[in-house]
Amino acid sequence: MHCPRCGKETEGPLFCEYCGASLETSPPPAAQPEPVPKPQPQSGPKRRPSIPRQVWVLASLGVAGLFVVSLAVVVIFTVVRGIANGRTAASPTNATRSPAQPTSQASVPRESNTPEAPAANGQQVVYSNDFEGGIGPEFGGLTIDTTPSGRNFLGQFGNRTVSLSLGGLPAHTEVRVDFDLYIIRSWDGNWPDSPDVWTLMVNGAKIIETTFDNQADRSDHSQAYPGNYPGSSNPPLSGVEQRNSLGYEYGNNQMDAVYHLSYSIPHTDNFLEIDFVASGLTSDIADESWGLDNVIVTISD
Repeated sequence: MHCPRCGKETEGPLFCEYCGASLETSPPPAAQPEPVPKPQPQSGPKRRPSIPRQVWVLASLGVAGLFVVSLAVVVIFTVVRGIANGRTAASPTNATRSPAQPTSQASVPRESNTPEAPAANGQQVVYSNDFEGGIGPEFGGLTIDTTPSGRNFLGQFGNRTVSLSLGGLPAHTEVRVDFDLYIIRSWDGNWPDSPDVWTLMVNGAKIIETTFDNQADRSDHSQAYPGNYPGSSNPPLSGVEQRNSLGYEYGNNQMDAVYHLSYSIPHTDNFLEIDFVASGLTSDIADESWGLDNVIVTISD
């Protein structure tokens, strides 16, 4: 064999006899596994995962539904605002002529089915009632009666106090009270033994105290109205607005009277109590009674 170092022929077998080099041959190197190529990243933008078509359809329907709901809300808001603006525009009329339902105004009482009320600058009607549709809480615990001629009114009353209470009034300097007073049957006016006295009071202050007499055929009878009692003497039915128009009778004779009373009083409180008082009448309302109609309370600056 040949020496791998000196190239000479040598008999070996382990070392070259010439140069002493080792003659052992190393085993061939073990075969190395071929390397697995690593995947190379793809060039270009990354692709997002695709969204199923059903999801897109549902999302589109949701957006469309939200738009429809929003549009409906806008339409409803516009309609409600238009109605509110219409009511607001009508409020000046309602302040003087109340509709079938109470007019909305904070803390100011209103009553339904109201009679005509005069309008003027700086004035505000805070109560109005003709008692054709009800009484309301301002006249507490009272009843409505109907005259033989068909008019509804607050009554009938005998010797008692009837109070109208109004709270939460706006700022004002004067109050005016208008009403029709029904004097029913045999009132005797200034009759010495038992005068038939009627009184109006506002927050405890006496506005008028007077008497009424329905017996016009009696020359010995008199009444204080339109003056005060005592101290005034006028013929029966003085200042009457209507005579024998209600249909009441006494002793087979028609006997009733309607007086329209109106008083203006300085007033600044936010609470108002009006007392209507009768005294000296007989105990039987079939003999002597009274009532109220077309009550209007107005405040002004």
